Amino acid sequence: MNKFYKNRRISISLRLTAIHAVILSIILLIISILTINIVERVLMKEYKSEIKKVTEDVKKYIKSGKEINKDILQEVTLKDGIHLKIFGEDESLIFQNKLDTIEINIKEYNELDLIDLADDSRMEILYLNKVVFKENKKYYVQVAKKLDAYDAFLETLYVILVIMNIFGVIIAVISGIYLSRKILKPIEWITNTAKSISIHDLDERINVHGADDELKELGETFNDMIDRLQESFEREKQFVSDASHELRTPISVIQGYIDILDRWGKDDKEVLEESILEIKNETFNMKKLIEQLLFLARGDNKKYKLNYSEFYLNELIDDIVNETKMIDNKHTIINNVNGKVIINADFDAIKQVLRIIIDNSIKYTADHGDIFIESEKQNDYVEIRVKDTGIGIPKEEQPYIFDRFYRVDKSRSKDTGGSGVGLAIAKWIVKKHLGAIKVESELGKGTQIIIKLPINMY
Repeated sequence: MNKFYKNRRISISLRLTAIHAVILSIILLIISILTINIVERVLMKEYKSEIKKVTEDVKKYIKSGKEINKDILQEVTLKDGIHLKIFGEDESLIFQNKLDTIEINIKEYNELDLIDLADDSRMEILYLNKVVFKENKKYYVQVAKKLDAYDAFLETLYVILVIMNIFGVIIAVISGIYLSRKILKPIEWITNTAKSISIHDLDERINVHGADDELKELGETFNDMIDRLQESFEREKQFVSDASHELRTPISVIQGYIDILDRWGKDDKEVLEESILEIKNETFNMKKLIEQLLFLARGDNKKYKLNYSEFYLNELIDDIVNETKMIDNKHTIINNVNGKVIINADFDAIKQVLRIIIDNSIKYTADHGDIFIESEKQNDYVEIRVKDTGIGIPKEEQPYIFDRFYRVDKSRSKDTGGSGVGLAIAKWIVKKHLGAIKVESELGKGTQIIIKLPINMY
């Protein structure tokens, strides 16, 4: 069934050509009909005017009292094809300009003074009968014109217009094929480019040139789409590569300690305890990384849904400060500014953001350093600032710290246990809340992360 339908499919080019030909044919037909109609009216009007003029000239001649004979031809101009007859009161023929003249009864076909058409066995005749009075005498004047030239001209015009219409349709088909192919050429390029593109080869692009029209815009849109796809695939490949690298490290460490235990560590209590402790640490780090990766994957697939509710942000920050002081006694946690404000947000997600940022501040701030946590309302937003006195971030590195798996101090990654995923999660959550997050840092003088969240999402 599909194969049958495919074989019967009519291409856009053929449809455009057919539409073009039909429209042009209709236009030519309308023009031809109008042309014939106008020509008929103009010629008939001219013939009638000619007959009326001759009739009036003859009338003037008769009323002048001159003798009715061939001298009338010197004063009345009779064009070729004009037949003139003058009858007496008894309807006897007094004068005619042609011997082989047409025969029309002076009273049979129409009323006097009315131009009409008569038919003989061969053609149509246009004529006018008129009564002329001179003193007490009555004359009948008949002026007629054969329409054989008129009919022959119209027949010739019909033939010419038919031939023109036929040639017009042929030209319409040829030009329609040419124009449709030229117009649809960019679509063919798009189709061929799309066929040549695969996941492993996204470098193909449409050669966009020519007039600035909708098809060019379509090509540019297609190229933009491929650019985004390529960027997405590259990011996905990089994500998988980085995730594999991050997971490979703890697995290698765990495998190394297991080999030690298997060889001789089981009999050495100190080695046994050290191995178990390191395996636990690496397992914890790996579990944390997997959870972060799953979070990002759900976010990318739009499967992670935020649960919005109203709560006091200052109370959440108080809880975070107290928790941090309990688990970290090597740094001074300072919370002098914490304005009372109710926001509409996901409580757990905002708490996760703050934990990630504070955890980074702790990792990169020397012992006995200070960490400031502040919040205050600003119009329809609330601003949260987490500032430390740590090592700082080089200026050239700052635009990338929210990228996945990006670490500024790569040499310390093992010591800090960071994977470079935390800040990416924080940025994702903030953006989902229609907020903004930015960094201000100076090398050797500390870092400040600033978060702006709308107080009400709706």
